[in-house]
Amino acid sequence: MIHLQRNGTQTKATEAWSSNRLRLHNGNAMCVGGTLYFTSGGKGSQAILSAVDAASGNIYWQERSIQKATFVWADGKLITLDQDGYLMLANPSQKEFKVVAKSKLLENLSWTPPVLVGTKLYLRDRKTVMAVELG
Repeated sequence: MIHLQRNGTQTKATEAWSSNRLRLHNGNAMCVGGTLYFTSGGKGSQAILSAVDAASGNIYWQERSIQKATFVWADGKLITLDQDGYLMLANPSQKEFKVVAKSKLLENLSWTPPVLVGTKLYLRDRKTVMAVELG
């Protein structure tokens, strides 16, 4: 984790923490209330959904059932798309990743983070682009 500090036109970067147990593997990370949610892993290893304290790097939990996920934060929910094309609505916390709704919408590898414009969510996999109305 890198801490950026700006002073006028100058920016100073310092390492806040590092971990050999965490590696942003795919997609994006989402910071919600000081907790980072992201898929951790590496080439050749199983990806693990992780919740990590952004300030210290302490791992709150890791969940193997959701691999290579991407995220959008909206209306107090974490909109999550996994690599298998499942769209999930989740209430994440430092204790758990509680999925409140789940639907398979895409059929091919889905590694691109969803994009939310107003109440319309845009999703894509390697062959399909779709828009889903969430309003």
